[in-house]
Amino acid sequence: MINTPIGIETSHGETPRIDASWPDGAIRVTVVFTTPKGTQAALRKAGSLAKGLGARIRLVSAFEVPLHFPLDKPPVRIEVLEQRHVNMVKESGVEAEEVEINLFLCPDQIACLKDTLNEHSLVVVGGRPRRWWNKARRVERWLRRMGKQVVFVTQ
Repeated sequence: MINTPIGIETSHGETPRIDASWPDGAIRVTVVFTTPKGTQAALRKAGSLAKGLGARIRLVSAFEVPLHFPLDKPPVRIEVLEQRHVNMVKESGVEAEEVEINLFLCPDQIACLKDTLNEHSLVVVGGRPRRWWNKARRVERWLRRMGKQVVFVTQ
């Protein structure tokens, strides 16, 4: 796991840390990256939930690297991915100090999220309000089937 100067943890195929293992014992509201606009909406909702719960916000992004690329050399530069996430947090209006960004480079997004999220995670997912044919809704349905507490926010 690499810690960057801007406070992002980037993992290259390592086993991700799950929500339950936080050493400070603080409650986390986890936002799962779907699309830039959907994630910004989810961050805003997570910000209001976190204030009410006295919780911290964790932005989890599982970037799926195609199999013909090594995990430590994805098709998009890691710095670009990190800066995109920092910009999303800034544009969402949530205090940047309240958000921990975890960027995972992995061959399978669903398996990575499964390893990353605790059984009782409170997860916020943002996306378009369409019913079933978009990425955000697929992620939401998968998380619900896995027993996560999911809040879906429309962008």
